[in-house]
Amino acid sequence: MILNRESFHFHEQCVIEKLIVRPPYRFTTMFQDNACFLHCKNSDTVILSATEKLQVAPNHAVLLKCGTYFADFAGNLAGEPCEVYAVHLYPAILKELYGGDFPTAIKPDPGKKDTVAITGTFLISHFVESLALYFAHPELMNPELLQLKMKEIVLLLMQTSDAGTISALFADLYSPRQVSISEVVERHLHSDLSNEELASLAGLSLSTFKREFKKQFRDTPSNYLKDKRLEETKKLLLKTELTVSEICYRVGFKDIAHFSRLFKQKYHSSPSVFRSLNR
Repeated sequence: MILNRESFHFHEQCVIEKLIVRPPYRFTTMFQDNACFLHCKNSDTVILSATEKLQVAPNHAVLLKCGTYFADFAGNLAGEPCEVYAVHLYPAILKELYGGDFPTAIKPDPGKKDTVAITGTFLISHFVESLALYFAHPELMNPELLQLKMKEIVLLLMQTSDAGTISALFADLYSPRQVSISEVVERHLHSDLSNEELASLAGLSLSTFKREFKKQFRDTPSNYLKDKRLEETKKLLLKTELTVSEICYRVGFKDIAHFSRLFKQKYHSSPSVFRSLNR
């Protein structure tokens, strides 16, 4: 759950914000008209987009182009709340800040990526610490400083080891990728996503998603995903030493008892018995 949320605004737009989150927690967001720099200070995080599933380590960051995302905050071993910092990059505001003189070396991105993981650098870490200072003393922040902080993060991103990929993403930052249902489903066969969340990633209403899914796969989303996940379960039981619980979560099920019941219905034995009889 979100314990606290603070933000700074520029031209009535939320441009920088800080969230305190109690993990485990899934945060859902849609960046319709802005890209986002996201830094997870003390939590393992998984970012899910229409075609990607990105692991973000604590104190690392990610650059997201506009679109729909789910962020799974897993937390840390100490069980502490996690701090999340976000800088929203609106095209109109960047155009105003740079006056058309945007950083050079930006080239189109042939891969059409939705996200770029940013490895931890001391420059990015210092930038995030400076944001923490302003949230601790919000009276220090003013419009001029906000403009400087937004320009600063763009310039810092262009100096990281990921600058080549980031510059390519910047060139296509505000063009949401058009994806097919099959792309979304194939990428998230084993992600813990509901039908509603899959539909959101595909940019469709739930009813349209179900209708188009039935046309393409000749099955319902729930039944198709269940069968695919159980097939993967069988492979992992036979080829790995993972525990039944580990396999359950890896293939995309949320509940071990429900998972075991579905497996027994399909293969007529529990996962553990199936493993012992077939290895």
